Amino acid sequence: MAEYQLTANVWIRGILAEGEIDAVYSPRTPEAFRQGRARRLFADPRAEEERYFAATGIFPVMHVVVLRREAELFAPETTDDYVI
Repeated sequence: MAEYQLTANVWIRGILAEGEIDAVYSPRTPEAFRQGRARRLFADPRAEEERYFAATGIFPVMHVVVLRREAELFAPETTDDYVI
C-alpha cells in the first residue's frame, strides 16, 4: 500500500485522475468523477446502503476518523475508546 503526503503539489484529485490510487472516500465529489475519469463503486449507492442495512442491521459508515500511530503511543488510554 502506498502512502502519500499531500502537499501543495500533490492533490487527491490528481492522483485519483492519474490512476495512482484506486479509490477515495471523500465528502466532496472528485473532479475526476465529474470529468468521467472515475466512477462510483456502486451504481446506486443509496440502494446499496439500504441493502447493507437490511442484511446486517448496521448503518453504513458516513464518517471516518484517522489517528496517527503517534497518538496512540502518546496517550494509549485515550484511544482505546475510539477503536472498534
